Amino acid sequence: TDTESITITADQTAPTAGITNNTNKTELTCTTSAISVTATGGTSYSWSGGTTPTAAANSFTEAGTYTVTVTNANGCTDTESITITADQTAPVAGITNNTGSTELSLTITSISLTVTGGGSYQWSNGSTAATISISTAGSYSVTVTGANGCTSSVSITISQNTPVELTVSGVVTDISCSDLNDGSIDLTVTGGKAPYIYSWYSRRERKGALEDISSLKSGTYAVLVKDAAGVSVVKSFMVVSPSLLEIGSTQTDASNCNSNELGSITPFSDGGKEPYMFSINTGQELVDGKFTGLTAGTYTISVRDANNCVKSKSVTITQIVSVSFISSKVNATSCSANGSITVTASGGQSPYQYSKDGGVNWQVSDTFTGLEAQSYSVIVRDNLSCFSESASVEVSDNGSDAYEDNNIRRAAKAIGLESSIQARIGVSGDVDWFKHTTPQNGSGTYYLIIEAQAAGQVAQVYQGNGLLMVPKQTGLVEGFSASYGAYNLSSGKKYYIKVSGATSLACYNLKISSSLNTNLRLFENQSEEVQTSENQDIPRKVSAEEIYDVIAYPNPSNGIFRLALPGFADGEARMMIVDGMGRMIRDEPGQVENGKKLGEVDLTYVAKGIYYVQVMQEGRAKTIRVILH
Repeated sequence: TDTESITITADQTAPTAGITNNTNKTELTCTTSAISVTATGGTSYSWSGGTTPTAAANSFTEAGTYTVTVTNANGCTDTESITITADQTAPVAGITNNTGSTELSLTITSISLTVTGGGSYQWSNGSTAATISISTAGSYSVTVTGANGCTSSVSITISQNTPVELTVSGVVTDISCSDLNDGSIDLTVTGGKAPYIYSWYSRRERKGALEDISSLKSGTYAVLVKDAAGVSVVKSFMVVSPSLLEIGSTQTDASNCNSNELGSITPFSDGGKEPYMFSINTGQELVDGKFTGLTAGTYTISVRDANNCVKSKSVTITQIVSVSFISSKVNATSCSANGSITVTASGGQSPYQYSKDGGVNWQVSDTFTGLEAQSYSVIVRDNLSCFSESASVEVSDNGSDAYEDNNIRRAAKAIGLESSIQARIGVSGDVDWFKHTTPQNGSGTYYLIIEAQAAGQVAQVYQGNGLLMVPKQTGLVEGFSASYGAYNLSSGKKYYIKVSGATSLACYNLKISSSLNTNLRLFENQSEEVQTSENQDIPRKVSAEEIYDVIAYPNPSNGIFRLALPGFADGEARMMIVDGMGRMIRDEPGQVENGKKLGEVDLTYVAKGIYYVQVMQEGRAKTIRVILH
C-alpha cells in the first residue's frame, strides 16, 4: 500500500467595507448638486447606483440609499450603505405693498414694498433690504434666496399719475404809435380744471375779469387765473410803446450860379418801427435818399413807419447867395518862404476849396503857408462849383529875421548843439553874434558849419574872454555851398560865434555839430601845428587832396613877408592875423592875382613870436603859422 497526504488551510476573513463622504454632506440642495464618496476596505467595489458604480469613487445626484459591496483578495465580501436626501425646493417669493397703491401721485409721493419667502434678497435697484421705498415710476424686481440656495424672483410695476398742470400764457400786441393806447393781451389757459376765473391788475388797479384785455397803454399787467379745483396761477405781461417817431432832414439850398443845382432835402427818421417811408407835399415818396429838384420855398415832409404812424415837419429851401471871401496875410520873413494867406469864405454852399494861383490848383485848407514874397491870385470854389471873384493878395518881404538885435556880443543869441539857425546880415559892417555853452564832460572837437548865400560871409569862434580862436581844421561840404571849421572846445564853457563879412543883404545857415558826415571833404591846414584856444600844439600834415594852399615867404622873417596862394582864384580874399593867444592883429580884405596876394605883409610893429595867418575866399579858409624874430 502507499499513502499520500494534503494539508488544507482556510482564509475566509471578510473585508471591512467603509464609505468616505468627500462632500461632507448627505443632502442635495440648489448649491450642492452632487455628493462625492469613496469606498474603502477591498480590492474591488460594486455600487447599487451612482455615476461610477464599479469604482471606489462615486457621486450621487439623486436622493436614495446607496450600498457598496466590497470584495477583498480572498473573495470575501462586505457591504456598506449611505443614505442621500434632497432639499431643492425653490422659495416662494412675494411682495407686500405696504402703501396699498402702485401709483405715484401728488398725494402719494412714495410706495413701501416688503419682500417675503426667503432668507436673503436682491432688488433690481441694488437694495438688499427686505423693505424698500419707491418714489420713481418703473418696474422693480427682487430675487429671493432660500436657505438651500434656491432662488425665486418676483416683480412689481409702479406707475405715475401726473395731473395736467394749470398753465397760463399769452400773446402781447404792443402799442403801434407812441401817442396811442392800442395794446392788447390774448390769454391762453391750459390744464387744471375748468372753468377758470380771471382777475387782471395793473399798478394795483383792477383791470377786468375777462380772459383777454385790450385798449392798453404801455406798462406791466398781471392776471390771476383760478381753476375749479382751487389751483391758481399768476402771470405778468409787459406792453411796450415804441419810442417817439421823429423826423429830421438835411438840405441843399438852391444855387444862384448854377441853374442845374436846384435845392434838395434828405430826410431821416428815428424811433417808431422800421422800415420808414418818406413823402413830400410835391407827391414824391422814397425809402432812402433825397427829394431833389426843389426851388426856393417851404415844403412839408413826412415819415410813415411800419405801424403806419406818421410824423411831419416843414423845411424851407432858400436861394444861396454868391460866394465871397475876405483874406488876411502874414508877410514872409527874409531868408524863408514863411508867408501865409488865410481866407475866410462866406455865401455859396460849404465846404469850400481854395486856390492861390487863379484856380489852377485847389486845396481844402483855408490857409496857404510856406509862401515866398510875391503876388497871389486867390479864388474860392463852393460845393456847387460856384466861384468867387478872384483877388490879388501881395505877400511882402518884411525885411527882418529872428536875429535883428544881436549885432553886439552881449546881445548874442543862444545856439544849441545840432541846432540850425537861419538868419541874414546886411551891408559891410553888419554882424550877428551867437553864444554856445558846451556840456559838462563835453570836451572835444566841435564843428562850426556855415552855408552862406553871399561871398565873404564867415563864422568865427571867440573864447569867453573875447580872444579869437583859430580852427584846427577847415573844409567844405561837398555838394553844398557850406564850409566848416573844427575847434577844440572845453567842457562847461561859453563860446561866442561871430558871423560877418557880407557885402550885400544875404542869408546864411549856421550850425554847431559834434561830428561830420562822411560826405564832407576835408582840407587840412598846411602848418605842422595849429595853436588852439587852450594853447595845445596839434601836429598836422599836408593832405594829399589839397587843391589850394597858403605859403608865407620868407618864414621865419623879420616881420615883412609875402603870401603865395596857389589854388586861390583871382579876385578878393580876406586875410586875418592873430597872435599865439588868439588876439586879433589884422582883419582886412585883399586882392589875389596870379596866385599871390598883392603887396607885402608888414608885422614889424608887433612883438617877436608866433602868429597865425588865415586866408578866406568863397567859403574856403587856409591857416599857416609864421614866425617873427
